[in-house]
Amino acid sequence: MMTLISEMLDYAVEDGLLPKNPAASKRLFNPSTKKERRRALTLEEIQDVIKQLYETDNLEHRRVLALMLFTGMRRGEVLGLKWEDIDFEKGTISVNKAVSYSSNQPILSTTKTHNGIRTIPLNPQLKELLKPYGKDGFIIGGDKPLTKMVYDRIFREIRNSFDLHGATAHVFRHTYLSMLNQAGVDPKTIQAIGGHGNFMLTYDLYVHSNNNQIMDAGEKVNELLSS
Repeated sequence: MMTLISEMLDYAVEDGLLPKNPAASKRLFNPSTKKERRRALTLEEIQDVIKQLYETDNLEHRRVLALMLFTGMRRGEVLGLKWEDIDFEKGTISVNKAVSYSSNQPILSTTKTHNGIRTIPLNPQLKELLKPYGKDGFIIGGDKPLTKMVYDRIFREIRNSFDLHGATAHVFRHTYLSMLNQAGVDPKTIQAIGGHGNFMLTYDLYVHSNNNQIMDAGEKVNELLSS
């Protein structure tokens, strides 16, 4: 953010709008470089959200939330997903595009990175929650992607109707990739499903170990030393 602001003010100086760039002062500094880690939902919280998904009668809310919870896709990838991207027979989802926004209007383009183009598994529960299936168009939005205002309204309604345990769209992404880790999926596969080119980005930011795993690791070391 500091870099971006400084660049903007440089342009202002160049255009004669400012005598100098105040963000260039050496007295400005970031008080902390520590990154805040997003919390993944616990298994009990995940099960509670799933229970609420089966209980709701709102088809749009159910699809938005189910896609976020069961795929680990980015918000833009969820909003860019079409029915033709899902192979219900093979049980796969093809992620190849995403929605971004210019002001309020949606812009459909390729995924965030080359690694974002990927195939991910179609969870059986997600398959059930997506019913009734459509034949074409966007799963969320129909004929065209949602505008930013409409998406924000829908997610506000979801937060008011569901107990998300503080989760956001990005927390659901964290949660899914963490579930893969807890289920014993190998790290490189988690990287591929997450759509990252950098393995350490996936593992450092998106994969969380719970206390049981940590204690289990201690037990395994103890068993090794005792053998």
